[in-house]
Amino acid sequence: QKKEKKLGESQMDTEEINIKVLEVVNSCLDGTELIWEDANEELVSAGMDSIEFIRMIVALEDAFDCRIPDEKLQIEEMDTLNKIAEVLCSVIDGNVESI
Repeated sequence: QKKEKKLGESQMDTEEINIKVLEVVNSCLDGTELIWEDANEELVSAGMDSIEFIRMIVALEDAFDCRIPDEKLQIEEMDTLNKIAEVLCSVIDGNVESI
């Protein structure tokens, strides 16, 4: 049973965001599939290159119907599943300045 969302709460809960992040990232990685236990592994070590990173950003923005702030569009800012989920939680909640 889902609890009702209050005004100002995220439209998605953290678990839903994590699942969607994992799906999108895996769709952008060529030949590698991550699991959430890999959440702190750097995506570069999982085989992500700069082209796949750009593809992932576009896919995340489409999947979450949002725009990731320019200052987060560097691989060092979003190089793990956890960092990606954190950025997206903040974007979805409208707290981009606080990340």
